[in-house]
Amino acid sequence: MNAQSEEEMEAVIQNIRQAETNKDFGSAAILCSGLIQRRPQDNSLYLWLGWIYFNDGRFQSAIACALTFLENGEENKVDGLKLLAFSAGRSGSWGHAKHAFSLLNDISIDESISIAKDTLSTYWHYIHLKIKNGDYEGAVTAYENVPDVVRNLEAADRYDMDLIAAQAYAMLGKSYVAMKCLASEHRTYVGNTKVIPQRPFDGVTFVTSLMPARHELQQRAVASWNYIGAKVVSLNAKHEIDLLKDKYPAVTFIMAPRDASSSFAKPYVYISDMLSAIADDRNDVVGIINSDIIIRST
Repeated sequence: MNAQSEEEMEAVIQNIRQAETNKDFGSAAILCSGLIQRRPQDNSLYLWLGWIYFNDGRFQSAIACALTFLENGEENKVDGLKLLAFSAGRSGSWGHAKHAFSLLNDISIDESISIAKDTLSTYWHYIHLKIKNGDYEGAVTAYENVPDVVRNLEAADRYDMDLIAAQAYAMLGKSYVAMKCLASEHRTYVGNTKVIPQRPFDGVTFVTSLMPARHELQQRAVASWNYIGAKVVSLNAKHEIDLLKDKYPAVTFIMAPRDASSSFAKPYVYISDMLSAIADDRNDVVGIINSDIIIRST
């Protein structure tokens, strides 16, 4: 290759980088594809193009680039498997994801676990998108087919994914499975014995007043409180309890002795009544919390 051709190549590379900086991934992909045609022997370009496709949301194309990169040689194989794991996670191509982690396990267990942690957000994003679109069955199916190395990560690492999966189970009326899903994340093995460690809010009661609306957000909030061990009590007017009790089976409902309907045209409950409702609670520590607050375990 002559000096002029080298300069032209360098100019194309700079243009690709500039397009990426500007988040113009479509142009970056076109330029990188053209560069591959001129440098077909440069396997690293397939990896670069794959990440461009990934950032552009073209996950199947990213998977194709990862597979081509892996087929072309053994060098930097982990990098190709990482691209494959990320792209498969975002696209829901669990078969490719499981294949990637299987090969990573053969190379290095530590590397496999590290990449599993890095890719967790991709699985969360895919499951969350299913829930956002109302496809709760799809979300549950995806969660149940997450690669084993991801599922076997420590509970704190998987918290967000487990939480939204519990929400999907709850929306399908599988409340027992939802609670089991969350509770199981606190279980560890000591020898051959499964034990449940102390959770940070065991022995604490949260009192709130759930609304007969915004169920997706409230169910995530309640699930997060249950996850850290808190008992949940909700004070509501009787007609609201009838609407809420089946949607929140893990919540103890108490009928409010009065409400503010006459003043505000809505059955708001009084804080003094919330305090009275939990005055005789068996837990020594109690607190009032808004029904839309999600607590993140750290």
